[in-house]
Amino acid sequence: MNYHGLKMSAGFLFVVVTAVGVSLLIGACDNGITNPPPPPPVQRLEIFPVNGAYEVDIGKNFYIGAHFHNQTGNPIRGERVYFSVTPDTVGEITPWATTEPDSNNGFETNVVFNGTVKDTVLIRGWVGNENIVALDTMSIWVRPPINE
Repeated sequence: MNYHGLKMSAGFLFVVVTAVGVSLLIGACDNGITNPPPPPPVQRLEIFPVNGAYEVDIGKNFYIGAHFHNQTGNPIRGERVYFSVTPDTVGEITPWATTEPDSNNGFETNVVFNGTVKDTVLIRGWVGNENIVALDTMSIWVRPPINE
């Protein structure tokens, strides 16, 4: 075959056309592997005792505050923070509160733990339902009143 002064064999032309076609097919194929989604932005929850002490008398209220920030450190408003106590036989805690960075304790309402028996408890606070996006814990001591 003579193409404008170039001599090509039919076999060479077949190889070139086949290579180009296979390259296009490979580039267009999906191997079924997808990249995982990017991780969610890092958010940080910090729970703390409002009065600064990590102990409370039996039958007295222990108030909990929180700071909830996004990845750049800006406070986040309007998120629900859930709470639990372990062991749950030691007392009761407000089950959740909504963040309000402009309040003194970081919530729209007070978060209160009231211990009923002497023990050390773990208070856990988290944001998110099925996927926890931020979590913090603290231990407090529920003690008999000092005057007794």
